[in-house]
Amino acid sequence: MPDLIAQRDSKTAIRLWKQYFALDSQGRPNFSGSQFERFRGGGDKATRDVFTSDDLVAVSLLSVNVPAQSALRILGPDADRCSALLEAIPTGLTLADSPESTIGTGSSAAQLWRLLRQSSTPTRGAHDGIGKTTTSKLIGRKRPDLIPVWDSVVTGLTAQDSNGSWAWLRSELRSSDSSLDRWIRDTAPDELIDISTIRLLDVLLWMVGSGRH
Repeated sequence: MPDLIAQRDSKTAIRLWKQYFALDSQGRPNFSGSQFERFRGGGDKATRDVFTSDDLVAVSLLSVNVPAQSALRILGPDADRCSALLEAIPTGLTLADSPESTIGTGSSAAQLWRLLRQSSTPTRGAHDGIGKTTTSKLIGRKRPDLIPVWDSVVTGLTAQDSNGSWAWLRSELRSSDSSLDRWIRDTAPDELIDISTIRLLDVLLWMVGSGRH
């Protein structure tokens, strides 16, 4: 973890959160990704067990796009399978509190990861253009408290690939009597109460790793 987090630098953390979630003088977000969780009411509420076109737009706010063939597959032929797996992934459960059965290799979350990444037409490549980053953002949109958003910037900063980030991050949040988990929640401004702990951590990692700090 970067010094900002390892040293629990609350003053800098608050400044970075406010910078990331701020709006300009015309009401436009400084960073489009700040609207990822909130766009169209969020993906984990009324539509928590089904992928919608709103979710595909939401991930584009985080600078990734779901390729056309993949979008058609997720919203079409694989929609029922995706929904069945989403229904089996708990809501209201944080990553810090999750058991191994929720995030392990045989879990519904892991199965959904593999389903989203599989190819619909072999000639289009192994994963149809849906990479690990996009997959993390799609599932993170539906279960923001449980599944972390993970991209190349965060991977470079933490040396943790997205495939292993779930268990690693859970361990980090739990270490030292969950001091990291508590620090984030206690430090975050009140206006970010609806943003998950792991997303707030992702924002800090991304702001540091991308040089925005």
